Amino acid sequence: MRLLEDLWTEWMQGYEAGLQDVETWLGDDHNLVILPDPLIREPDLFENEKFIELVVNLIEKRQKELRANAESLGERIYQEKRGIWRGACGGSGQGGTPNQEPREI
Repeated sequence: MRLLEDLWTEWMQGYEAGLQDVETWLGDDHNLVILPDPLIREPDLFENEKFIELVVNLIEKRQKELRANAESLGERIYQEKRGIWRGACGGSGQGGTPNQEPREI
């Protein structure tokens, strides 16, 4: 996305911010996928079973939140019609604004 920054209009900058949020949420989710491995593989290194269970449950809860956020925003971002994106990037063909139907040029 950084390659296109010079072509972006103001409203496209909002999409960039949204994409960065999705990227962060998915990255955090990935980190949480890996985090419980040592807890599960070597439980003797940690306080007790209740502690491990609590941590794993908190991780799973946070993963659900992150995935729901990423899915919700990702769906909204990628719903935009191709012509709107082309027009916003200064391409030929259909053009428009985010709140307008694409038009033939």
